[in-house]
Amino acid sequence: MKQKFLILTMLISTLSFSQQRRINVSLYAHNLDGTTSLQDGVTTDYHNSYSNWVDMWDALKVPQIAEEISSNRHDTLIAIERRKVIVTTDTTYLNLRHLQQKSYRFKVVCDDMSNCCLSGFLYDNYTNQSYPLNLSGTTTIEWLVNSSPTSSANNRFKIVLNSCTLPVKYVDLQSSKIGLIWTVDEDDDIKQYNIEYSLNGSSFNIVQVTKNKSIIALKDGFYRVVAITQNSNKIYSNIVKWLGNLRVYSGYIYNPSGIYIQIYLYSGQLYYSGNNTQIKIDQVIFKIK
Repeated sequence: MKQKFLILTMLISTLSFSQQRRINVSLYAHNLDGTTSLQDGVTTDYHNSYSNWVDMWDALKVPQIAEEISSNRHDTLIAIERRKVIVTTDTTYLNLRHLQQKSYRFKVVCDDMSNCCLSGFLYDNYTNQSYPLNLSGTTTIEWLVNSSPTSSANNRFKIVLNSCTLPVKYVDLQSSKIGLIWTVDEDDDIKQYNIEYSLNGSSFNIVQVTKNKSIIALKDGFYRVVAITQNSNKIYSNIVKWLGNLRVYSGYIYNPSGIYIQIYLYSGQLYYSGNNTQIKIDQVIFKIK
C-alpha cells in the first residue's frame, strides 16, 4: 500500500509541474582561491492549485552552517514556496544568513514566467538598486558584502513581480508585531492610503484613511492597502493576514539529512524531538519574537 501511495504522489507531482511556472534563485560565493561555489538555492512555484499562505505544500527551510538563502513568508523561512499565479503583484522576501565579507552572485532562472504578462526586478535594499529580471531565461547579479552590517542584513534583497496591465508603481505591505507597514516605490503623487479590512480575505471594506505608511491593526483578519493618487487612480497592495504577534502553522518541516532536531512551542513546551526526514505540524501556535 505504501508503494502505491508513493507512485501516485509522484504522478500527481509530475502532472502539476507541467502546468506551473517557476523562479529559482541560486546563491554562489566567490572564494579567495578564485573559484566560485554554489552555496544554496530557493524556489518559488506558481500554480492556481496552490495557496498564498504557508501550508503543507511549502517546504520549510532546514538551517545550515554555511551561507544560506530562503524566502520569508509571514515570518516563516521556506526553501520551496508554492503560490497562486500572480494576478496583480507579488513580492518574495529573500532571507540570507551566515554571509561573509566577500563577493557573491545570484543566478535567477525563470521558467515560463514570460507568458504571464509580468515584469519583474530584484531590489537591493543596501545599494537601493533594482535589477530587471529576464522572465524567460537567466539573470546573473553580482553583489558584495563588506564591513557594513547593512550589506549582510538578512532582508537585503527582495523580488517584485508586477502584472503588465498595472502601472510601474507598487505598494508592498507587510505585517509587524504591532500592526502593518508598507513601502511604495514612488510616492510623490500619492494623495492618501485607504486601509481595507476583510474577515474572510475576499470582501474588503475601508476601515481607515491615512497619509502615513504604517498603522496599528485593531483586530485580527486580512488587510490590504489601496494607494490613491492625485488623479484618483488606485494602486492595490498585496493581502496580509494579521494575528497580533501570534502565528498558526500547519504543514510539514523537512529534515532531508535525518539529523536529530527538537521543535519547541513559544510556551517553551517540547513539541517534537527525533530524526524523521518529514515532520507533520498540525495547527501549532507560536509567537514571533
